[in-house]
Amino acid sequence: FPIMSGLVLGGQETTLKKTGRRVTFPQRDINKLSYYLYCVTVGVGLDIIKDDLVDYRNAHRLPSSRQDAIFELAVADFSPDVFIDKLIYLDPQGALCGGTSNEFYSVTQVQSLLAIQRQVVIGGQKTQVAKIMVFRKVWLDQNYVTPLKRNRRRVNRVLNRAQKRKEAAADDALASILAGLLIAAAKDK
Repeated sequence: FPIMSGLVLGGQETTLKKTGRRVTFPQRDINKLSYYLYCVTVGVGLDIIKDDLVDYRNAHRLPSSRQDAIFELAVADFSPDVFIDKLIYLDPQGALCGGTSNEFYSVTQVQSLLAIQRQVVIGGQKTQVAKIMVFRKVWLDQNYVTPLKRNRRRVNRVLNRAQKRKEAAADDALASILAGLLIAAAKDK
């Protein structure tokens, strides 16, 4: 991997070693969303999504229900606002991306360049920040925004179904609590 030495940023001399690699995958919307999920989780050291959903080379081969799970995770749980300025950083001029639309770095290599939090909570889990990704706007547009726009109906259907599941789970939990209270009240008599 190329190393850039003697780079002066923010008044500090820094040595950077890019840790990313070029990848190729089918340019289908589902593969792009899977790649987005891979980058914002596995790529930055978080192993919190089932492997088949971040297998961006084969996401188009998943059954429809698993593809729906990719859409749901991308929108409901792992949207860019969860990660931006925590694990992924916009690089508008491409100074850190170089000739690519995104790049990965170890935190110790870029700590003097960006205000990086040492711990973040993602997906309900507290984690140490070990890697980050920098990206150009085009990367987010190609791998997140455009695929979601082109699949707006599917996204709405998936999110509506997810909302109904959550409501049903809440109803079940409430019914269980009420049943427990009734049983406890009956025992007290």
